[in-house]
Amino acid sequence: MPYNNEKLRMLCREAKIETFYEYVIQLSEVWFGESSYTPVTSAMEEYILHGGTYGTKDNSIAMEQTRQGGGHVRYIRSRLFMPYKALKMKYPILKKHKYLTPVYQIVRWYKALSGGKLKKYTAEMKLSRHIQPEQLDSAEKLLEALKLNL
Repeated sequence: MPYNNEKLRMLCREAKIETFYEYVIQLSEVWFGESSYTPVTSAMEEYILHGGTYGTKDNSIAMEQTRQGGGHVRYIRSRLFMPYKALKMKYPILKKHKYLTPVYQIVRWYKALSGGKLKKYTAEMKLSRHIQPEQLDSAEKLLEALKLNL
């Protein structure tokens, strides 16, 4: 199937990620073309190379804390209680039987803790507590510039 730029732009517009798409194109022009960095493309590069994709867990946690409205407590709450929308994707039975949501939250906790991941989750919670305000500010600015503040 041939590449259709107009269709891609239309899909990005529908998904409300058109601004993000434009900055991705700009970043690719910086990397593979002859364009210069902008503050946003520099921040994107920093996140890609040192953040969520290949980078540190604390950058990933900072981004998620920003999405949750900032702060350690909200982050922990979001990790403990998966939103119904995400939970029903993991457990499709919830689409028909929403009243089972609390049961499947507990099932999820049991699977997570019985899978030998307790140390991982404990370390993540400790790391979450020590996220620096500068990291949160940087993450917030990047999400706002890309219009990805979901």
